[in-house]
Amino acid sequence: MSSLVHNVKNFVSLDEIEKIKKEVHSMESEWKSFSDYNRYKRYKNIWQNKDNMQHILGDAIYLIHTFDNGPSREEINWHLRSKLIQKFDWLYVKLFQEIKKTFNVEKVSFDDTLPIPGFHIFGKYEIPKTEFIVHQDTGILDYYPEIDENLIRSFVLLIQSPKTPPCLDIVFSGEHAHLSESVPYEYGTLHFWYGIIPHRIGAFALEKDEFRITFQGHFYVEPDTGVVKLYF
Repeated sequence: MSSLVHNVKNFVSLDEIEKIKKEVHSMESEWKSFSDYNRYKRYKNIWQNKDNMQHILGDAIYLIHTFDNGPSREEINWHLRSKLIQKFDWLYVKLFQEIKKTFNVEKVSFDDTLPIPGFHIFGKYEIPKTEFIVHQDTGILDYYPEIDENLIRSFVLLIQSPKTPPCLDIVFSGEHAHLSESVPYEYGTLHFWYGIIPHRIGAFALEKDEFRITFQGHFYVEPDTGVVKLYF
């Protein structure tokens, strides 16, 4: 059976991975805990244990989305968005070029109204082996219900890993259970998959002072123009 994940090997070099890692750690003061977002204020007691393990550099749309009022842009840190573009301009350029090549499209840009691809960060403190929630990356439909959900893509690039091998679990049930798979992440490889595929972070553990850092994002195709738009 062929994989549901498309892997672009040698997307970046190991030296470039190390460069990204150092930049992300240098920006630690701008890492944000999941429970700092308004969406999780009401669940502070549930999420406080994650303050020490799960952070984000940039603002993902599922964190700025509120339960009561739906899609929101109020919590986007526009200064940090600009700073990420400046610090990682070369990485975004490579990403744009690869998307054009892999998906045979002419125009790629950021969605100027949303956060740009950023970083998920686990670390600093010991974390027991943890399983994560199965989900789909279709939150962008709350912002643009007219786009084709079949053209939503997600991607990840491994930046730093604990001893536990990092992977993506694709989890189907029922008649499609045979499509489930676990896809290992590899340094230097850019991994793409369809946003509508049910998936989760593969279970992992962290020892004290270990980190798990990934560069992540998504894109959709603008119906009227065919332009590929990237967001976090």
